[in-house]
Amino acid sequence: MVVPPLIKYRDQFAPNVNFKADIEHLNEEDRQADLRMRKVDLILATVPLEEHGYHNKLLFEQQLVVVCRKDHPRIKDSITQDQFFAEQHLLWKTQRMDNYIMDSLLIDKLPQRKEAYATGSICNSIMMAAQMDWLCVTGVWHSKMMSKMLPLTILPLPFESHPLPVYMTWHHSQQSDTGHQWLKQIFEEVTQDLTSLYL
Repeated sequence: MVVPPLIKYRDQFAPNVNFKADIEHLNEEDRQADLRMRKVDLILATVPLEEHGYHNKLLFEQQLVVVCRKDHPRIKDSITQDQFFAEQHLLWKTQRMDNYIMDSLLIDKLPQRKEAYATGSICNSIMMAAQMDWLCVTGVWHSKMMSKMLPLTILPLPFESHPLPVYMTWHHSQQSDTGHQWLKQIFEEVTQDLTSLYL
């Protein structure tokens, strides 16, 4: 989500700057150590790092939506809570709180979904939802992007949920570095449009 607008900005305003992105950190210890040792400048994550010596800034939030194929036999232009839980689901697994994305953001406790398939790739989930009668819960950005290429119906969740947050985290030792301040400012600027995206 962030790399395309970041590179577009870089190419226009700072063509001599190089960015290097790495895979997500699979445990909290590695995330803290890489920031503390300055192996990385920033980490983007859906959970803030609350330990002493680290700073977090909410960059943007994504509304969660339900995705299904356009010609779904039962789901058309709307979906009820009963319909939602009656269907089979593609579950999006993440490292967020060792939980599925939707479950970690629910406001009220709800019934378990019928698991048809679980994957760590939201793009795989959406592609499968476009071809089968399974439902998928995803962020609105991914659903809108994929709906340009796939026959999808995008609907609001039939219950309350917090939006999916994305935080920028850095270590206190970088706080006064002017280059680091510039980098944080650029991330805030290039993600502004992601904040205002709603269904």
